[in-house]
Amino acid sequence: FFPLSCDTMSSSASSKSTAKPKKIRAVKSPKDPRRRCAPASVAYVGDSVYEMHCRTVMCNHGAKLTPASLHEQTQRLVTAEAQASALRAIEGMSWLTPDENDVARWGANGSVGALPRRLRGKDGVATYRKATGFEAVVGWLHLTEQYERRDAFMQAAIDHLVSDEDL
Repeated sequence: FFPLSCDTMSSSASSKSTAKPKKIRAVKSPKDPRRRCAPASVAYVGDSVYEMHCRTVMCNHGAKLTPASLHEQTQRLVTAEAQASALRAIEGMSWLTPDENDVARWGANGSVGALPRRLRGKDGVATYRKATGFEAVVGWLHLTEQYERRDAFMQAAIDHLVSDEDL
């Protein structure tokens, strides 16, 4: 059984260190996942939470769809291109709080692993980074137990991506 946090232990510096003190940054809560996790880890959580939300939405609105159709409809919402588009739209509405903007930027600036083949073109890295920022916001909201805000964020994304006729 693994603990629910993604804390990593690092060796503490010697107390006899003569290094200059670091600049003071904005104080984050000890429970803030940005203190404990890599951006990719928070985005990983966000990816799974968002996909589960999309599956639930599709099941609730597509009772007569086959499992294959449900999967196809869900996949349209969870691609990197869709997530990047949704985050751009949400940012354009000035809907995000300053913390959420910081998390989106933090997630997007994290290390990029291997890109899917379909994203290896002209704007692939930018799209992938923006999508990772989207997933990081969902993961951060989930890990900080801001469930109502998380659900509203995901619903705003889905509202941007589909119309009522599509559901």
